[in-house]
Amino acid sequence: MWFAILVVLVYVVSSVICIFLEALNLRHSTSREASVPKILRDDISEEEFEKSKAYTADKTRTGIAHSTATLFLGLFFLLFGFRHVESFAVEVTDPLVLQAFVLIGVFGGAHFLVSLVFRIYRAFLVEERYGFNRMTPGLLAVDTLKTLVIAGLLGAGLISISLWLVMTFSYWWILLWVVFIVFQLAAVWIYPALILPLFNKLRPLDQGPLRKRIESVAESAGFTVKGISLMDASKRSRHSNAFFTGLGKTKKIVLFDTLLEKLDEDEIVAVVAHEIGHSKLNHIVRRFLLSASLLLGTLLIAWVIVESSIVKSAFGVSEIYTFLLYTVILLSASMTLFEPFTNHISRKHEFEADAYSASNTGSSEHLVSALKGLAKHNLSNLNPHPLYTLFNYSHPTLVERAAALKREER
Repeated sequence: MWFAILVVLVYVVSSVICIFLEALNLRHSTSREASVPKILRDDISEEEFEKSKAYTADKTRTGIAHSTATLFLGLFFLLFGFRHVESFAVEVTDPLVLQAFVLIGVFGGAHFLVSLVFRIYRAFLVEERYGFNRMTPGLLAVDTLKTLVIAGLLGAGLISISLWLVMTFSYWWILLWVVFIVFQLAAVWIYPALILPLFNKLRPLDQGPLRKRIESVAESAGFTVKGISLMDASKRSRHSNAFFTGLGKTKKIVLFDTLLEKLDEDEIVAVVAHEIGHSKLNHIVRRFLLSASLLLGTLLIAWVIVESSIVKSAFGVSEIYTFLLYTVILLSASMTLFEPFTNHISRKHEFEADAYSASNTGSSEHLVSALKGLAKHNLSNLNPHPLYTLFNYSHPTLVERAAALKREER
């Protein structure tokens, strides 16, 4: 009985913490006392600031509603749903893996439908209202279908392997850890090569000064650029971004086409140099090792819970896949407590990558200008609550990054 109380309590408390932080941030960021940070007063007008506050408010309220719906849906499954769906699965099929597909399919399907409702609302009402949405209903339907197929195939594979390991080996948690690590490494290649092209068109960045400068910055850091691609992100959204893919010293660079629309050449090179800094300073490897260590510890705890009869006696279920699902929910909810720790490390890496960009390009001016431009264009929240950033921001705020870059120049 105590374990049932623990699972429900941890799940509810973690969800309530997230909702509370959203509400706290909403009140703090959009209050009448909130003002444009000093560093942005020459770049953002009061009208633009009020628009960013309104956008933050609409996004946050939507997020709170989504989190609340998810909380009650999860509670229903924890207290009643899993037990009944498990009984149904046992009745309709014999193979254990198919029973697991039924249970996880019903649970995942319910969450998917709830998320889809809020995704539609966010895209066609919130994002549309502020000029960001470029998604059409047809494109959303196609994206959703592709996502379901990909998630279904990958999920079925991982569930099958995981269940086989759990049923076959005593110390399955170690083997399962190896499987997850291999999958994460494979995803680095699979995503840009096979999955990303299913959703976006990539074309080589045209030969010219920008391409030459990006290649020069990468080569000066010791990296071989395998390709610089322009992605048609604008067909879905007006938000901007850029990212790196690849292992080792060979990298692929992907730029959103919206990034080229909003930033000048110097600013884009500064942003790319920042991303190169993450690789040069081994941030990606260090984050991977941290993630792998946390995963190993999590799987060890999962092994202890699943191998005991504690889930069965607490919730009245009898199948191993249901034990696993309860355990995953408990441990996932517990991860909320680790967010300040992992975010602290991530923010430290961002400061270091900013400093690398400034050093590599000879000045922090262009990176600060790029960050200002992206904040303005994306209607970023300019006054997040400190407690909210502690739990939710993997990047420092614009004010923090600009101040740190100024200190580096002294």
